[in-house]
Amino acid sequence: MKASIPHLNNGGLGLFDPGLDIVWPGENFDIKNHFELTSFELSDSEVEPFEEVTVSWTITPKNNNINVADYKFILYGPDSAFNFDIALEGSTQVAPLSTSAIYIKGRRNNASLSPLGEPLVLHVNLDNCTTVEIPNSFIDFAVTDSVREIARSEAEIKLRTNDLLESTWTNYSIGYDIPLELIINNFFNADIDLKLTITFNLEHNENNSQLEVKITDQVDADFSTTEDILSLGSTSKLAKLIEKIVPLILDCRLQHAEGAVLRQLLQVPTVAQAINEGKRMLSVRPKPLQNFEYLEIVLCDPPTEPINLGGTLADTGVLHQ
Repeated sequence: MKASIPHLNNGGLGLFDPGLDIVWPGENFDIKNHFELTSFELSDSEVEPFEEVTVSWTITPKNNNINVADYKFILYGPDSAFNFDIALEGSTQVAPLSTSAIYIKGRRNNASLSPLGEPLVLHVNLDNCTTVEIPNSFIDFAVTDSVREIARSEAEIKLRTNDLLESTWTNYSIGYDIPLELIINNFFNADIDLKLTITFNLEHNENNSQLEVKITDQVDADFSTTEDILSLGSTSKLAKLIEKIVPLILDCRLQHAEGAVLRQLLQVPTVAQAINEGKRMLSVRPKPLQNFEYLEIVLCDPPTEPINLGGTLADTGVLHQ
């Protein structure tokens, strides 16, 4: 939508230059109406794991009345592994970790981002890599053992089930709903619903890759309606207090659980063998399927030349903040 609106000019009523675009609040904004991606290239369309590739681009305004300072452009990498604010022209070196698209989006001021031009597909060759698929039952056993150890170590906390804990998988995390009981002297015991979320963070640098297992928790405490009546309503206040205290009790225990899960993953024979052969982890990802879930670990030969996986090397046109 374009509009010309009146303003005071030299003491009289004038008009904005009709070539200027006015973007009204809530209007759907499309960057392609204002700019053109005249060049967008990769130095190579297929690379080995950890190998760097150069991305270059040129963005051109569609008319001379555009104030470039009002616009923002972002270069996105595979799986959103990176995103850089970029100038209208430039290049940068990146080391992709998976086959995916590299693309540019733009916007004016606070308008929504919209794509500019067609994405580039960058293929990462995994032919010489080792892929290990760890079934969900392995993770479930590891987490169940850790939770049972917490219950054994904390006299006031009991696990309300003897069954193997079941997990819920997404593309980014593994979740558990764990029924616990908090033993309270001379009062009603509290039912606790403990939600654990496990994520796998893999950080790369020039020399190695480091895997971190992170477990976050959410605690919901509850008493029965009968208990609430008998306590004259004091259980609701106590439940809120429990929800603040229990995470503090569990904090150290969950750190031990993180270490236990990590050690068990690294001791999987195929993982341990690949590491002993000099391979380094490329990716660690939960894989939720319709009837089965597994954790995929990809290990590949290290790069032959030094790289900077945390950012860029010798880039131009990347706007650092």
